[in-house]
Amino acid sequence: MLGSDAKLATAAPALVGADAQRARLHTLNHVHDEAIPSRQAKATSSEENLHVDLGIIRRHGKSHFARWLGLSNVRSVSESQPSAKATEDPRPNRNPSLRWPLVKSPMIRLGIIAIIMAGLAALFLQLGAELIETTNQNPQKSDQMHNMKLARIASERADWKVEKGIGKSLWQWMPHYSEGVVQPFWPRVAATFSSEDDDNFFTAGKRWNLGFSAIFISVIGILLALRWSILATVNFVIIAGFGAFLPRAVFFQPEPLYYAFFLLSFICALGLIKKNALWLYLLFGIVSALGYLTKGSMLPLIAAFFGVTGYRFLAAVLPRLFGGVGLRPKSRWSWQNHLFGTLLFAFAFLFINAPSMSYRYERFGSATHSFPSYWMWMDSFEEGYHWMANHNTAEKLATLTPETKPSASNYFKSHDLATARMRLTDGTWMQVKRFLAPRKTKIAQSPSDQKAWREILPARGWHLFLIGLPAIVLVGLGWWQKSHIRRKTDTTVNLSPWFEIGPQAIFVCGSFAMYAMLHGWYTQVGDGDRFMMAWVAPLAFCLIALGEKSLRRLRRGADSAAEAPTKHVAMIATIFYLVAQVTLLSFLAYRLWQITNAPVFS
Repeated sequence: MLGSDAKLATAAPALVGADAQRARLHTLNHVHDEAIPSRQAKATSSEENLHVDLGIIRRHGKSHFARWLGLSNVRSVSESQPSAKATEDPRPNRNPSLRWPLVKSPMIRLGIIAIIMAGLAALFLQLGAELIETTNQNPQKSDQMHNMKLARIASERADWKVEKGIGKSLWQWMPHYSEGVVQPFWPRVAATFSSEDDDNFFTAGKRWNLGFSAIFISVIGILLALRWSILATVNFVIIAGFGAFLPRAVFFQPEPLYYAFFLLSFICALGLIKKNALWLYLLFGIVSALGYLTKGSMLPLIAAFFGVTGYRFLAAVLPRLFGGVGLRPKSRWSWQNHLFGTLLFAFAFLFINAPSMSYRYERFGSATHSFPSYWMWMDSFEEGYHWMANHNTAEKLATLTPETKPSASNYFKSHDLATARMRLTDGTWMQVKRFLAPRKTKIAQSPSDQKAWREILPARGWHLFLIGLPAIVLVGLGWWQKSHIRRKTDTTVNLSPWFEIGPQAIFVCGSFAMYAMLHGWYTQVGDGDRFMMAWVAPLAFCLIALGEKSLRRLRRGADSAAEAPTKHVAMIATIFYLVAQVTLLSFLAYRLWQITNAPVFS
């Protein structure tokens, strides 16, 4: 014991500079040396002295001395065992050896991602210009000429004259005109650059869509880079931008706007399911209202959101009526916020859609009138088109009876169950198959012999697999880590709340399945890959977000217990995740090189 005291007396001046008071404290607490566990006794004597010294300093409230000496990252012996106070910390200390591979400076990160986004935007515009010049040269194809006609009508109706009254002028200026099929937002946007020359107007609309898509996807990439790794951000921008926006940006149609509002609404919905701040309800109402003004296909997503959150609301409120607790005490989802937030959502949604709903009520007798909602229960587009021509006013629609009105009940009266089941299953399978594995073009040996590309990024299912697999693995490792730490420490370790994947997974999977079935059922009337392509960006977003957040939480909890071997697991998980992201980026870069080297499109 005397030898050990002599070594301790030698180490004290080295730490605090030969201080007599420090030496006295050291002598009074020499018993702490005997509390060193056997596994630490095997370390060198200098390491033992350093641990003891640091433990004495911290135990007497002098931890600032250790920080001043640059030793704050060294664990003391007293900290090697978990304490009740330590387990109450909601955010465990980060291990300095486990750094998430992110550039820490926000300005440097923004600079790097801005340069990358500029390069991708330039390539996006280059390929888009090539597509505009070589594909979709006939405005009569699809409903593009019809959209041009509606844009000219919207230009005539957007008459802002104060003498007519501010309210009337605002009503005329906002998107409102619809013939019952096309929603009014895209025609109203196109009205700002309308022209009597069909060719010039047609080209201007395609260029506007292309420019809007490039700006939107670049801004989204810069914003995501503030939270995501640069690899993940670049992969998302390529998958969403080149895989969904670019193929539809060269048409005179509302899909680029719809894809943008659909993605923003999807992100807002995910955020509200996790933590429902009131301002996010307002933002969700605005972007989803604009999305609904662009395409009526936005409604199922809104319905799915309120279905999931409605269940959470009832699960929180009903048990309280019977003396229960409701949601878990630490839940970040508030049923009170959902109640008031729904009112904010309704206010924003109805305010933006009020002129359109008012016009449709006057013309068709229903504020939510849409002819495709009737076509859903018909057998062909021709049947629906002729029916629409005979019921295109409020008076004609009012003559419909429950027996003559197209509806689900009337459909099943005239079709047997086997026919309906075949229509649903075949259509849904075709939509999902085409979404995950669209038709590929055979690659020629020479660029001059290359046939026209059918798709920009045809390996969509493979891309989603490469970002989905690491996310699922990381979620599993995260739950293993949490249970492992609790088991080893024999206590409850209050880690940061994990990504609430339960309600969010139900929302994502349920919404995707609902859209696949709805579009699959509608395939018999109107088909097209543009319907399901709205899900390319949301699926890529949620899978990458899940992987990024799960890896951060896995690394954050890696040093929450001294006995838990989670540091090695976190390191292996990091390498695995980075390898998956690099592999995906390599495939995407090679594909972009292919189409740039032989820019021939069908």
